[in-house]
Amino acid sequence: MYYGKRALTLATLIVFSTVNTVAAAQTFCSQTKSGFPEQWTDAIVSTISFFENSKEEPYYAAVTKDFDGQGISAGLLQWNIGKESLQPLVRDIINTDEAKFDEIFGEYSTEFKEAFRPKSTTLQLNWAKSLHTYKNPNSNNASVRGAKWNDKGKQIKSRLVELLQTPASKQQQDIRIAQLLGRAWNYSNWWIDQNPNRTADSEPLRIQEVAFFADTLVFNGCWWKTANYSIVSDFINAHGDDEAKSKVIGYLTTDLSYRQLQNNEAEKNYELWKNKNLERWQLELLVFAYHISKNINKGHARQFKKNVLSRRGTILLNDGWVNGKRYKNASFPTK
Repeated sequence: MYYGKRALTLATLIVFSTVNTVAAAQTFCSQTKSGFPEQWTDAIVSTISFFENSKEEPYYAAVTKDFDGQGISAGLLQWNIGKESLQPLVRDIINTDEAKFDEIFGEYSTEFKEAFRPKSTTLQLNWAKSLHTYKNPNSNNASVRGAKWNDKGKQIKSRLVELLQTPASKQQQDIRIAQLLGRAWNYSNWWIDQNPNRTADSEPLRIQEVAFFADTLVFNGCWWKTANYSIVSDFINAHGDDEAKSKVIGYLTTDLSYRQLQNNEAEKNYELWKNKNLERWQLELLVFAYHISKNINKGHARQFKKNVLSRRGTILLNDGWVNGKRYKNASFPTK
């Protein structure tokens, strides 16, 4: 009888532990944390904006066609229909200055408003598809998908570009940027809180670390089950620092079964980084990014496996190839 009670108690504790872990994960990924150094904003935003839009300066008016199955991606951080991040942004812009919106969209005003009302994401993606022509609309592979704007799509795009340059748009995008950086600060603190050898006082967060987690949230979302400090530490301890680094960097040249976007950049980064000496914090976060890459399985996202490592490595090492350009950010000091 005692054994039965003990087993029940243990099972209950496991359930409670799992629930609490999930709740904690939702908190550190979805809620902002105070204390983010505001002076880091421009460097982080300009870097991630370049990763998203290939522009040297933050680009509020970027609009991207449906190359990846996300419908339409737009704005500084490429909010999109598929992830349901563009719809609320558009609605808030309209609510901030509806008269300006109506002026810009003209004959498309009613249709556009209707398309972005809260509704089925599938219906919204289908509307976005109606603005394109495709080689193969059922493929999530960018080159096979072959998405192009049709005549109506070009009209919608030009008006959306104009809308995104308005004060109302910049205001709403800046609100979301501030929220993102607060969440990235929270995510970064979650990371160091797991490390028994480190505290925020003994080793304060670096700008690269916060930029790393901001880019993770933008490009991959919240990762904590298959990429966390325990998994990273176990991986490094099992292989040793040098072999762990070789495995991670070597992944950039691995012949993956699914076609990779920016594969040339990945191979260049392998050559650029293979002989670099990494500090422990850099190695740990590269391994974290590696575990994200390895566990990306959704069809539209698999083509970005190597790009994940290229983007994160470029942040951590202050040097790397992304979007066909060797990108260095002097605002990210190495120490």
